[in-house]
Amino acid sequence: MQNGSLHDVLHEISPRPVLNWDVRYKIALGIAHGIEYLHYDCSPTIVHRDIKPKNILLDSDMEPHTSDFSIAKLIDHSSASVHSISVMGTVGYIPPETAFTTTTTMAKIKKWDVYSFGVVLLELITRKQALDPSSSDDTGITKWVSSRWSSKEAMEDIVDPSLIDELMFTAAMEEVKKVMSVALQCTLKDPFERPTMRGVVKLLEDARTF
Repeated sequence: MQNGSLHDVLHEISPRPVLNWDVRYKIALGIAHGIEYLHYDCSPTIVHRDIKPKNILLDSDMEPHTSDFSIAKLIDHSSASVHSISVMGTVGYIPPETAFTTTTTMAKIKKWDVYSFGVVLLELITRKQALDPSSSDDTGITKWVSSRWSSKEAMEDIVDPSLIDELMFTAAMEEVKKVMSVALQCTLKDPFERPTMRGVVKLLEDARTF
């Protein structure tokens, strides 16, 4: 696709292309709408299971398109049904509960995509990778952001510096904080505490301040 993958734009292309907040917000909301469609408007329901920047392709208008459904799972519409599962996906985007179970319900498995989307959202805001390739430990972006967020460190320590330069002392900075909060809700350890993708879309739309 014309602008490559979101991973390319965030992390690979040199010099780094400018990504203003409006573009990042559009990408985030577009991805969320796409996953919401898979979860609620497809029959059978589709759970992607490998949402990550490399699987988000950007067209000439920077509209996102989710790709690579090779490990997607089709599930019926009975939330009480139990499904056998195997852990698939990409390290850094796989939710923590997958390490402790071999079966799940439709309601829980959809929260896998919610978690992965939350990680992508953190990457969009911080422009850091899910796992830092230069780090010697396995501390991921979720721990890195949440530790700073909970200790009330300044937003400029977390957010991509180019966004700070663009938005500092503007009303849009409050919007970034709200979207960051959505990302942290999506990446909560307990899948039942994460919002649904329909809820995520509503939260993102409500975050818009202008």
